[in-house]
Amino acid sequence: MPGVDPGLAPLSTPVKRAPPPPPRRYTLPPPPPPSLAAMEAAAAAAAAAEAEGSPPVPRVPVYLVLLGLAVYICLGAAVFAAWEEWSFLDGAYFCFVTLSTIGFGDLVPGKSLKSAESQGGQLQVSACVAYLLLGLVLIATAFSLVQEEVLARLSQVARTLGIISKHHQPQARQHQLQLHRRPSGAARQHQGSQTAQLQLQALQAGQQALQGTTAALLNPT
Repeated sequence: MPGVDPGLAPLSTPVKRAPPPPPRRYTLPPPPPPSLAAMEAAAAAAAAAEAEGSPPVPRVPVYLVLLGLAVYICLGAAVFAAWEEWSFLDGAYFCFVTLSTIGFGDLVPGKSLKSAESQGGQLQVSACVAYLLLGLVLIATAFSLVQEEVLARLSQVARTLGIISKHHQPQARQHQLQLHRRPSGAARQHQGSQTAQLQLQALQAGQQALQGTTAALLNPT
């Protein structure tokens, strides 16, 4: 260009500016998982609420079960001793062996079987069959009750020694609670309010942890 110093010519070219850096993005870490103590406290609170809302399950002592079996065997022994002209001990032995071995015994009520053609003999045979069937049901019930009582005793001893948690319940006890639990409307409302409070506390704890993490990222030391 005329009248312009050639040394100033490069200054007239436009200068390209570097693009602005992209905005810095903060990636929030995931909220920390609940601690083991918090989880145990929540489980203990849930177990306590469940125990409060469920009625107590009646427990049958073992001696009552054994006493009932003894009375049933003695009753059968007296009846069979009168029918078969046995001694009381033979009748008790027949009843015990027949009930415990499901009929595989060495004594057989022969007179009742021989006189089965008469009406009185048929009644005796029918009574014998009914006695054996009812006795088998009684034996099975006694085994179940004794098993539940033994498990409850062992669980109590294990809790005392610290082997298992105090809020742990055996499977048979949990099954009983499920069978006997009939919560009313007030109990269900109370349990629902406790569950809602636990959820609200967990949500507040998560929000506080998230706010603390955000503040630490925005205001680094």
